[in-house]
Amino acid sequence: MTRLEIKPREVLVAAGIVAIMLALGIMIHHSIAAGSQRRLEQYTTAVQITDAQQFRYGMDTNFGNALVYGTISAVDPVFYPEVEGEYLYIQKTEEHYNMHTRTITTTDSQGHTHTRTEIYYSWDYAGSEERTCTKVQFLSEVFDRDKFYYHAQPVYLDGSRYLTEGRTRWYYDAVPASFDVTIHTDLRDGTIPDKPEMFLSQTPEEVVSYKIKYQNVPPIIFWIFWLMATGGAAAGFVYAENNWLDD
Repeated sequence: MTRLEIKPREVLVAAGIVAIMLALGIMIHHSIAAGSQRRLEQYTTAVQITDAQQFRYGMDTNFGNALVYGTISAVDPVFYPEVEGEYLYIQKTEEHYNMHTRTITTTDSQGHTHTRTEIYYSWDYAGSEERTCTKVQFLSEVFDRDKFYYHAQPVYLDGSRYLTEGRTRWYYDAVPASFDVTIHTDLRDGTIPDKPEMFLSQTPEEVVSYKIKYQNVPPIIFWIFWLMATGGAAAGFVYAENNWLDD
């Protein structure tokens, strides 16, 4: 086994690599921290609105940066008869239980190859359909459904994910007909931009607290990876053959 010989000059160069990496890291850290602070100020300086009249007034008078809390609800909710309740959006996916065959090849202890056909069954996708409302209401204002972004969740029927009849089954994913949300948006020109940032079931105060709590996460993640890269660079240099240092 070859013994690793660390030369004094290698130690000095490795120390220089660490110093340079740390200096660069501090510069990058300041840039990341400044960006995090700017993003945080978007929430801490936002006007907080929970009233329908103030929401309308803010859009008409160009309030600008705002955190608005209210309930999004479907004006014309949709449903499937077999699923309890009404929804803003619901998708129905169908699967069939089909038979398939596959070839299995094995080799015995003597090196002989054997092939057989195996039958197996699986639930296979057989199509889907969806139903969606056309209008939603938020703080007494009516918007097109596509004004906001929605994330569908699985629907469970009496605790089961599937509705099964023979070799056919269905499952459903849906957005509730109404839910509470805070949106981070820009109140301007009598409306709001499409797809505002949304915080489900959080008040504006809770959104600000959340953003303040986690504002230092990006710099921390950066330093974890940067220090690992710094250590790796220094160790890699010391481990490498650096005969040129002897010249």
